[in-house]
Amino acid sequence: RAGRLLDEFPNVHYEVGAVLYEFGRQPRAAREFFIEYQDRVLFGKDSFQPAEYPYFWRVFETTDEYFDYYRDYHAFWKMYGMDLPDEVLARADWVVASLHYGQNQPRDRITARIVEAIENPYVSVIGHPTGRLINRRPPYDVDLEAVIEAAARTGTFLEINANPWRLDLNDRHAAAAKAAGVKIVISTDAHSIRGLDVMRCGILQARRAGLEATDIANTRSLADLQALKGQAGVSTDHKGGPR
Repeated sequence: RAGRLLDEFPNVHYEVGAVLYEFGRQPRAAREFFIEYQDRVLFGKDSFQPAEYPYFWRVFETTDEYFDYYRDYHAFWKMYGMDLPDEVLARADWVVASLHYGQNQPRDRITARIVEAIENPYVSVIGHPTGRLINRRPPYDVDLEAVIEAAARTGTFLEINANPWRLDLNDRHAAAAKAAGVKIVISTDAHSIRGLDVMRCGILQARRAGLEATDIANTRSLADLQALKGQAGVSTDHKGGPR
């Protein structure tokens, strides 16, 4: 029915929010719908609940099967991932890949997941690469040397998340990324206009790591940033990455 309405009314767009559980209930039909109408589906959320976001990514991006929805009073059935194809990502100007669930998985599994995202040609940057929340949650067990090597090889950016609870990458890992020729993106992880004020914390973190403006991807104009995406790191002074 949704497809018929979009065909009949070319100026109509759909917003995806609270109906996520219906997509996860019928993933094959939903996948076909998203692929066909990808330019006319908007992503939104009816409330600011960051703990719920991983369920959205899990439904959209993975092949996971038979997992619970986060609100059992909305959906008593099990959920399935739609595994949207890379062609959908290709239509985006900027793609941030971040690890949000499965943070207690073994080191090799977490590392493989992040490296797989880095090697996706449509991913621009890896967000908060270690997942730490200062004084709240330790970083997950990940081989940052392998992550930095993969980012240098593919030209994928790594993030310094400027949120004071994150500051992720830390200064040592950011310095190792610079040595490998990996460009850094400083971003705020802001969920409101007020959250943009923490950018200065990310800049201070970059300075602590010895980074200069040329090491930061988003000090450039939009045209230069787009040209930079996908260029492999060229530094020759990599000393083996973080310890």
